[in-house]
Amino acid sequence: MSLQLSYPLPLSEPSASPQNVSIVSTSSHSFTMTWAPPPKGQQNGEIVSYEVKYREEGSNSTVVNTTRGMRYTAEDLTTDRVYQFRVAANTVNGTGLFSEWKNVTTIPTGNENAIDMTCVCHGQVCECVCMCVCSRLQLIIRTQTYIYTTLKLVQY
Repeated sequence: MSLQLSYPLPLSEPSASPQNVSIVSTSSHSFTMTWAPPPKGQQNGEIVSYEVKYREEGSNSTVVNTTRGMRYTAEDLTTDRVYQFRVAANTVNGTGLFSEWKNVTTIPTGNENAIDMTCVCHGQVCECVCMCVCSRLQLIIRTQTYIYTTLKLVQY
């Protein structure tokens, strides 16, 4: 007969970043960021909060906020600017790894009536879809070099 002893592993900060990070425009001056927690096996304890960082592209100044939920809204942003966002999970033992920076562009001047803007980034290229409350639907595709094409759907 053998005796087996087990000791709890010491808890630490999360060893993975939050998953499924996405950003959606809520107005021409704000974005809402959502995410899922890090994988269970890499949380390393109970997640008590999340740390969100964002900055205007090219800026040395970063805004840091803490939230208990898996959603954060950044407000009072400048229209038609590129912002970078990322998030990390916190346990009582510290802050885990941050997600990669996600680039998004606020809705340009003249599109203030937009009700939804969703951006998906693949490496250095971001595609943004903007739906407007107006007589037409505009699809805006932007790249990190700020080149964009506007396609208008015309009603027949």
